[in-house]
Amino acid sequence: MEHCISKGLNCLQADAYHLPFSADFFDGILLNNVLEHLDRSEEAFAEIRRVLKHGGSICIEVPGRKGYDHDRTHVRFWGKDETISFLRERGFRDISSGYFSVPFAWAGGMLTHNKLRVFARIEKEDMPEQVFI
Repeated sequence: MEHCISKGLNCLQADAYHLPFSADFFDGILLNNVLEHLDRSEEAFAEIRRVLKHGGSICIEVPGRKGYDHDRTHVRFWGKDETISFLRERGFRDISSGYFSVPFAWAGGMLTHNKLRVFARIEKEDMPEQVFI
């Protein structure tokens, strides 16, 4: 964070489960190598959904299997099918995905830095509010 501030950027460090923004604040959200570190992804997505505007977009990037296994701070592996299902269940639509730098799922089992990227858009009216106990 200090590096960003030294470059004149406005930075904020926040808790993924309690984002310090009003509802419908962002047009888009990027989760770049974040989702696999969250132990309460459902709660984090309730917050993401809250701060993302209707029609807003999300981009998620997660490591392939080899990258996941390479880092002990990873909590959960996110494959393509479960990531897409997770997003659909939370009101996201227009979901597309792809792998890079090698555009095949199998490369994630061989290359530490092969990633899955998923893009989606939220339709808030289609999704009832989620309650966590």
